[in-house]
Amino acid sequence: MGVKGLYSLLEDNQIYEDIRFRDSKLLIDGSNLAYLLYFTSKLEQNHGGQYLAFQTYVQSFFTTLKECGIKPYVVVDGGSGTSNIKLETNMERGRDKVWRAHSAAQTGKTENILPVLTQYVFQQTLIDMEVPLVKVYRRGRL
Repeated sequence: MGVKGLYSLLEDNQIYEDIRFRDSKLLIDGSNLAYLLYFTSKLEQNHGGQYLAFQTYVQSFFTTLKECGIKPYVVVDGGSGTSNIKLETNMERGRDKVWRAHSAAQTGKTENILPVLTQYVFQQTLIDMEVPLVKVYRRGRL
């Protein structure tokens, strides 16, 4: 899911306007939010992750939404179904992740590798907080 290049467009061009978004419903791309929250939290990535701290960070995010009267609805990708359409893309991403993990192990530098159980912790935290969560078992496309 997501809009390719949107985050970079917003970051590179600084085209923001402060608004007060309150008392509304909000549809959230959960997979992208989990990545964004983990990587902006500055939690450890190279030695397995910090799951309890991440859970606390996710709880804080959704508590803030609730305090603003925002009702979140979270949708996460579950995969690409039974087709092999994304097989080559997924294999390339896997190779890239292995390369980055090797680099991180050798240099100690952060390589933005999402720890293995991060998505599970994210989803379980939403379930515990009773945030509506839907898993789509195919890639989401509009």
